[in-house]
Amino acid sequence: MCPKMSVFQIGSFNIIVTIFTYVTFISQYWLILRSYGIGWLEQAKVSFFILGVGSIPVSFAGLGFRETAAHFALREFGVPSSVAVGTAFFIFFVNVFIPAVVGIILLSFFSDVKFRQIRELIKKKEGKRDPGHHAQDQE
Repeated sequence: MCPKMSVFQIGSFNIIVTIFTYVTFISQYWLILRSYGIGWLEQAKVSFFILGVGSIPVSFAGLGFRETAAHFALREFGVPSSVAVGTAFFIFFVNVFIPAVVGIILLSFFSDVKFRQIRELIKKKEGKRDPGHHAQDQE
């Protein structure tokens, strides 16, 4: 069994993982775009802007918004639109899409709970509603 962790330990671990994630994203942008002479700290500022815009909950996973933000932010450094948009989409594809597909496949084959069982549980829950609940809706 896992030892009980304090709220401080959990929070500290969460902050460390978040910092590592952002450093990874920034480094990926920097490695792809370093031929345009963008320094790592400048890329960090631009990446925070791109990732922030991409997290606006208006579209599916920020698609479109993230790429547009990359286009506008990176053109100041002489990065062509196609490279900026392609870089943002590639980093999304590598960090979000591929892991999601792998996770779906792994859960489908190796999880104890199958999608069929989840659907059955939902149907059972819907069938167990109070009979009086429907009568109130009709009034």
